[in-house]
Amino acid sequence: MHDAQDQSQASWRQLESEWNQVCERWNDGTTRQFESQFWSPLVSETRVYHHALEHLMDALQVALALGER
Repeated sequence: MHDAQDQSQASWRQLESEWNQVCERWNDGTTRQFESQFWSPLVSETRVYHHALEHLMDALQVALALGER
């Protein structure tokens, strides 16, 4: 059940790493505009998503445990 959660987090870490590498070579007004317009909102939304996914996985585990009784 945690495979989707692990995959999502690993993919996000990879994307963050690649963005950081881009920022090391590409640091101009276009970068800052992209970051403020697209990247920063994506970071915020992804954090909310991962937090919600974590709570969903916890709730599913509780439901499965109750169903096994």
